[in-house]
Amino acid sequence: MKKLIYLSITLSIFLFTSIVVNVQRNSYDLSKLQLKLNFSGTEKAFAAASDWGFVRGSANWARGNSNIIDSLLGSLKTSGVFDFVSRLGNDASQTFLNQPSSNGLTYNYRLKVNSTFTLSATAYTGTKTYKHRFEMFRVGDTSSQPALQMYFSDVNGTGTSGVLLYYNLTRLDPNSAQFKGADAVIVESYVSGNSGTLSQTYTWANGPKTSLWPSDNGRVILNEVIGGKQLCFRSVVRLNTKLFIDADPTNGPAIAALCGGTNVNIYYNLAYMQKFDSPFQTTAKFGLTNTATPGITTICNTPGKGYGIFREAGFVADGLTAAQVNTQYSDYPSPDTTAVSPNVDGAFLRTGTDNGTSGGYDDTSKTFIDGLSTNANLNFKATDPKP
Repeated sequence: MKKLIYLSITLSIFLFTSIVVNVQRNSYDLSKLQLKLNFSGTEKAFAAASDWGFVRGSANWARGNSNIIDSLLGSLKTSGVFDFVSRLGNDASQTFLNQPSSNGLTYNYRLKVNSTFTLSATAYTGTKTYKHRFEMFRVGDTSSQPALQMYFSDVNGTGTSGVLLYYNLTRLDPNSAQFKGADAVIVESYVSGNSGTLSQTYTWANGPKTSLWPSDNGRVILNEVIGGKQLCFRSVVRLNTKLFIDADPTNGPAIAALCGGTNVNIYYNLAYMQKFDSPFQTTAKFGLTNTATPGITTICNTPGKGYGIFREAGFVADGLTAAQVNTQYSDYPSPDTTAVSPNVDGAFLRTGTDNGTSGGYDDTSKTFIDGLSTNANLNFKATDPKP
């Protein structure tokens, strides 16, 4: 997907990065085999209480995150690494030391195959079992935990259990200014399904709540719908009203008061439908609230923005009614349930709820988002001693 233009606004929510992974193809000769992971630069995605959030940038971010898994699986396969280690038998493990990357840092990689990993996660209820594990450890990092950990059962795709990924951005690249103060942030990514029906969930907690990274907890859910022709995006991100005051000492206190006062947690809810084909027409709806009630389209009890529409060039219009979108912009994804399904209203009404999943991939309730700070499942899983 092309890089998308999106709005620059007053109060920003920083939402992570896209990591492009490339592994050089080589022989089974371990003395020659080098797994070079090439990390791209970070990309910000912005949001504000008084404007449209990361509607355009978030699509680029989310699809970039999904490419981590695709690239890792593809690289392990095409490099011959996965085939080589698999030939070593059950519970086989191989470590590749001092592997360079394009960011100037060095990593140790470890692949363990044909084993049994039964794991819980925030993205599903109960447990799932995986056969293989790939890990990255940054050389010189004093932490005993990896920088990245991926569990999978099929190198060719998501398989029956999906693919579960964890990464810590500061361990991956401690030199990045974008990750400053975010040492405790661990991102969980989970992908399941097949092309056209893929579901992806990204969950994080314990952001530093600074001007660079105002969000502490959040979740993004993506689903391919209408036979893979559209992307359904939903997210809930937790902020704090003190950020308004820090960003704008003159007007910030009044804005914070609308949202309940100083140091009050507030929740930015966003849902949109986007066509995959250029010019990527998008219909969106958002709201900002300090309550647990989903489906709120106001901005801290003040009038909201109605429906917003976007395309490849960026913002087109907002303040629209469903009837206006259906008639004046009929080539855009459907906004409401009076038209076709799936639609933006249906997605937005599911945002901020648990949808009966109670901790599963579709849970974006206030209770769930608040609980991420201490959720034991949002963490790296037990591993062998650090190489």
